[in-house]
This record gives sequence, structure tokens and C-alpha cells, in this order.
Amino acid sequence: MCDSLPMRHQLRWCIGLLIILTIAVYYYESASVYAYHVYEYQDGYGYCIKRNRKVLIQQDFVPTRTGYRPFEQKKHATKAAQLVITKLQKNKAPALSAAEVNSIMEK
Repeated sequence: MCDSLPMRHQLRWCIGLLIILTIAVYYYESASVYAYHVYEYQDGYGYCIKRNRKVLIQQDFVPTRTGYRPFEQKKHATKAAQLVITKLQKNKAPALSAAEVNSIMEK
């Protein structure tokens, strides 16, 4: 029985370390930082959304519109990227609806 005490002590330390690492990973993931970048594409603009410096979404064209056309104005691509980030932060699907795109394009 005396020989098993150091092993129990080591096991407790390992379990404690695993718990701390799990908590650290959880907080790292929950504190994710989203960023966007608007860029020129063909005769317009697109946007890229990153999370912790990794590309999540690259949108070259206006979603929900027929044809493959980029955003005509930089401010429209910016508003779309900001709306997508807001949705991601709320754990919602990042897809924009036709009504949301129409609202962005009217501004």
C-alpha cells in the first residue's frame, strides 16, 4: 500500500493538469477574435472573415443574387462582413438572407 501512494499523487497531478488545460482551451476558443478585410475583386469588392487569423469565409460575390457579381461599393462589402461577424458572435449561421442583402445594398 505504501508503494502505491506516489502513483496516486502523480495521477492526481496529471488529472489536475488535464483539467487546467481543458479550461484554458475552452476560454481560448470562447474568446475568439473575428476580423474582416475588404478587398478589390474584379470590378468591385469582396470580403474575407478570419477567426484567430484563420480564414473562415471568403466572399467574392454578393450572396443571394443571380450571377457572380462582386459588391459594387466598398461600404456594402463592409456592412455585409460586419453583419456576418455579428451572426458568428451570436452562434448563428453566417449566411445572409436575401432581405439582409437587399437592406445592405439600399444603404
